[in-house]
Amino acid sequence: MAVVLNWNNFTDTIRCIDSILCQEEKKLGICIVDNGSSDGSPKKLLNALVELCGSQRTYPSKHPSNFDGYTSNGIRIRLVCLQKNLGFGAGVNYGINNCSDWDYQYYLLLNNDATLHNKMIKELIKAHKFNDMIGIVGSKNVDIIDGSFIEGGIIYNSFMRRKKNNNNSSLPSEVDKVIGSSMMISKDVFNSVGGFSEQYFLYFEDDDICLKVKKNKLKILYVPASILYHSRSGSSNQDLRNYYICRNECLLILKFSQKVFVIINLAIWFFGSLRTLAGLIFKHNRPRAARVQWWAMIDALSGRYGEQRSKALLFRAQITNLELVD
Repeated sequence: MAVVLNWNNFTDTIRCIDSILCQEEKKLGICIVDNGSSDGSPKKLLNALVELCGSQRTYPSKHPSNFDGYTSNGIRIRLVCLQKNLGFGAGVNYGINNCSDWDYQYYLLLNNDATLHNKMIKELIKAHKFNDMIGIVGSKNVDIIDGSFIEGGIIYNSFMRRKKNNNNSSLPSEVDKVIGSSMMISKDVFNSVGGFSEQYFLYFEDDDICLKVKKNKLKILYVPASILYHSRSGSSNQDLRNYYICRNECLLILKFSQKVFVIINLAIWFFGSLRTLAGLIFKHNRPRAARVQWWAMIDALSGRYGEQRSKALLFRAQITNLELVD
């Protein structure tokens, strides 16, 4: 079962769904979770799915925009519309729980701005079945414009510093974390680790679940034969993105550092964050962004996680008319 989150991005989501429907693997179900969009995405998605499947069934009034139907080749698609943005982890968990009546062995978690090679899912399933000790498998991330290699996974050292796995070979390799834009986890493993953590809201949820799976003595496997096309473009809400990355990195360190390295790793995070703060103030002359960085550090050290709209975030959102993204 593929799970795709949408937030104010109908066009990319439909493109992603189209690429799923073109897969060689046909034993599929697709769950689309609209994460509280405000741009009319739920209605657009509903209309597109009705056109695609030719029929629909609505749920009780709690989710009036929900859709459940089948494509002409038997692929089931369900749309779940949330009233607010729950964040990535909670959105995925909600979608999977909503489809608990479906009988699929694997969950495929996808970014909605990703486009799948037609053998992508087939290669992930093949890799997952190869060894019972494999907990999560992930795809090779390549640029959608020129096909150049972007990323194949992450290796963590003892100091919780991330290093990209730049192995661009054709052979699978074990990593600490695969890219969150395309990862497959079995239903049993997903349930055994309690699904995605909802503490992060945005960024590092994929790191968290991979590291939880590794703690259970299972392997994380990067599968280069499974190809995902993605854009290199960054987030438009850069300050809000930086807030969550700074804050959530601290949470990840607290949860997964080896005990003997916790203090050292927190010190590395703290002084690295201070250096970023100083750069925003003195080098780049961005006092508002610096304020967001400062409150990210305060919130992290105070244990304020989840969708935490601190004073700095509210201040920044008001003056730029930005919203939190999923």
